[in-house]
Amino acid sequence: MEFVKRADEVLAELRAELAKPLSARKSGAADDQLRFALNKVEQMKREVLEKKLPPRNVRYSELGRAVIDGWELGSPVGAALVKLENEYRAL
Repeated sequence: MEFVKRADEVLAELRAELAKPLSARKSGAADDQLRFALNKVEQMKREVLEKKLPPRNVRYSELGRAVIDGWELGSPVGAALVKLENEYRAL
């Protein structure tokens, strides 16, 4: 499953970002923002693996909003999150 593979890659990026001190993060995201993103990506991955996707009309864009509102503009991790969320919503 391509989505699961990409989710794993994004999860690894998020964990690596969380391991850095805030001043060294390209995302500019605080610990709680990164943990929120980790939880959401893990939830999306679990739903795909268990084939328990919610209806498309309720797969709203929490991550995209969080990235736009609180992360550094142009963050590679933020861009990967938004892309993954868009892919999830299209499944």
